Amino acid sequence: MTNKDTRTLLEIMKEKSPDSQHISQLIKDFNNHKIALIWIKVPPNKKLQPDEVRILNLNFENKKISHRIRNRIFLNMSSNLPFPVFWILKNPQDFKITNKKYYTTQDNRLLYKGSWSDDADNRFYGNDTVDSSSILVKPYQMDILISYSFKPDRSIITLPITSISLLIIFSVSLIVAQHYTISNDYNSPKLIEDLLDLKIELSLFVVSASLVIPRFISNVVIRHKYFWWYFVPIRLIVFFLLHNLLI
Repeated sequence: MTNKDTRTLLEIMKEKSPDSQHISQLIKDFNNHKIALIWIKVPPNKKLQPDEVRILNLNFENKKISHRIRNRIFLNMSSNLPFPVFWILKNPQDFKITNKKYYTTQDNRLLYKGSWSDDADNRFYGNDTVDSSSILVKPYQMDILISYSFKPDRSIITLPITSISLLIIFSVSLIVAQHYTISNDYNSPKLIEDLLDLKIELSLFVVSASLVIPRFISNVVIRHKYFWWYFVPIRLIVFFLLHNLLI
């Protein structure tokens, strides 16, 4: 339904409704873009009856794949409605909601009130589930702001952190071994000599592993976040090989 049709319908409702003042305020807020009205087509066999109360779940799904998650999110949950408002914050895949904080506003300033609790000043309360957090804001509650962050599950970041650390340590070890050999006039223990004799093979292993391992990180956000870290061992290996050519 277009905005023009919506205004026409609201004007008709205003004439027929006993609560014309409320409809007038709706029209005013609608024209000033303070509210947006959503029209929902109800199936013919499930029509709403007068004074019937029914819960409708509205679900928005973003089809675009995001490569990053904001470190901190602020959400205004103020409500001047005469009935409770129920929010569901769904966790992104392999992430959980953490660092939950609750604020009010005064003179355009944020006042920290504490963490989320089961009963935050009797104004709202929340509940955590496996994959989401739900919040119920009580009627006529203004100046409520919450903030939260997303933390990746440990299982999803174990592979990138461990593999990057090992590849960097291995690359640095090759550089140190080479430096030790040069400093001692190539009079090094046999283990180091054997290691440097395989410098081409070991270098190819580090480069190949740095390019292949990111493909095994299933979460797109985590893969994008750590992808460029895999170029650190590659740069170290390039430095190692160039230094080997110049000596």
